[in-house]
Amino acid sequence: MAYNKDILKNFLKKKGAKGWISHAGESAYKLLQFELIMKVIHQYLPPEDSLILDVGFDPGNFSLKIAQNNRRLIIGDISEDQLQLTREKFDKYGISDKIDQFALLEDLGNLELFDDDTFDLVICLSGTLSYSCERRHKLMKELTRVAKVGSPIILSVKTKAQYFREIIKKGRFDLLEDATKAGLWELIDTNYKQYEEFPEEPLYYGFSSKELIELAIKSRCEILEIMALNPITNNQIDPINYIMEKEEAWNTLLRIETVFAKHTGLLDAGEEILIVVRKEVI
Repeated sequence: MAYNKDILKNFLKKKGAKGWISHAGESAYKLLQFELIMKVIHQYLPPEDSLILDVGFDPGNFSLKIAQNNRRLIIGDISEDQLQLTREKFDKYGISDKIDQFALLEDLGNLELFDDDTFDLVICLSGTLSYSCERRHKLMKELTRVAKVGSPIILSVKTKAQYFREIIKKGRFDLLEDATKAGLWELIDTNYKQYEEFPEEPLYYGFSSKELIELAIKSRCEILEIMALNPITNNQIDPINYIMEKEEAWNTLLRIETVFAKHTGLLDAGEEILIVVRKEVI
């Protein structure tokens, strides 16, 4: 039950080989989630002369939109393959000049390439903090260290509930028949999703909203906002594909998700939890 860099890199390589270029291009459901996250990011974008750090298991989808809003970025990743995919994407759109550096990180939780108090905004999305497993405390401290005092840090983490939804959705009833071997009770008790029984996705730590808030506070951050991602439309792929074709209905759905995403009782019911914190003045 430990963080494994090689497994993570192989996971990212396979995702890239399958064309994991744009979350928004996968489905209307993913586009809905993408737009919800981007709406939050836009609220916290610093001035155009600022520098932003993107550390996450995402091939530059969020950074692309940020760069198109005339912001400078550094993109950090542990995967050479994913950095290459991201570099190619920025070349394709002709905005590579907005990227100060494509930084190959030695490991999650190790941001020694960057000095203290460097960035005006830090984003770490796509469940990266969850995939860091037992290094999540160290990674959170590093993200806070490199952010300027008062600068926002935007994070998303995986929840426990989503994995059980996936089991039901995919018809993996065999896992329910032997829950102990499958590690389902372990996930509930320890928050760790096993890798050995389910190698299609690496081990990760499923957060509760309470744990995430406690981690942020322990890292000397002030909570600005916290929300669930897709608590209403979770995994309802076919209906959302239909709704996407109706502009007014789509905009209404975005508004509904935004409203319910912040309901305290639904924070742990989404696919992920999104939190925005600010580095405290000490």
